[in-house]
Amino acid sequence: MKKQILITLTLTLIAAFGKAQQLKPNSINRAKSTSFITEIRPHLEGDKTGDVMSIYNSKNIYHNKVPKNRNPDISVERGDKSGILNAFIQVFGDKRLQQLLPERYIQMTFYVNTSGRILEIEFFLDKNTLVTAGELEALEKALKANVWFKLRPSEIKGQDFIDIASGVSYRRILDRTQK
Repeated sequence: MKKQILITLTLTLIAAFGKAQQLKPNSINRAKSTSFITEIRPHLEGDKTGDVMSIYNSKNIYHNKVPKNRNPDISVERGDKSGILNAFIQVFGDKRLQQLLPERYIQMTFYVNTSGRILEIEFFLDKNTLVTAGELEALEKALKANVWFKLRPSEIKGQDFIDIASGVSYRRILDRTQK
């Protein structure tokens, strides 16, 4: 009898911990050392149903700001073409990517300094995403370590930061064709 109670208690705690990692809309979601704020923002492009959630590190300061002297014609090139691919594989692995395939993709806005380094990232996911706060914490760190951008000084003159939107397909990460 005691063994059954112990097993039930252990399974309940495991399930509760797993749920605690899930991202809940319009709340603060904690990972190991990062808190993520989630907001349902139905005004996001292409989302008329309120099914997209904006997720950003609680320490971020750029997500609601517009760069000074924004240049809409700026040309941006990633420094390492495989940086995004490597970051996603490092964090998720093939088995987890298979589980995420029904969600199809993740959208991101990179907030980049004028040297091309990522300062912050805002993620856009389905409001019922399977991605956890812990995975986003690891992904944020991996992207900051693996991704950088080549910027032309003449095009970023007078800007304090640059915002760069990017979409990543889980299928293309899994089959290694994501660029």
